[in-house]
Amino acid sequence: MSRGEAEAYFTGDTQRVCKPATSALSAGALTNIDVCCCWWLRSPGDNNRNAAYISDSNDLHAYGQYAEVAYAVRPALWIQL
Repeated sequence: MSRGEAEAYFTGDTQRVCKPATSALSAGALTNIDVCCCWWLRSPGDNNRNAAYISDSNDLHAYGQYAEVAYAVRPALWIQL
């Protein structure tokens, strides 16, 4: 999802919450299901090494983070019926 889509479709912090999947917990990536995850957006950040993301406090950070940081990925797609 892009920065614009995240702003349009998630109108508040509670809607942007990302909890770890049980597979991430069992793989040892995280240890607590109650922890919120940071997750990547597909939009670039303020330079060519950064990508925009949603923080673990559910804030959108348009300036981005270095793209090698291990954040979650939340797939998004449109399905036309």
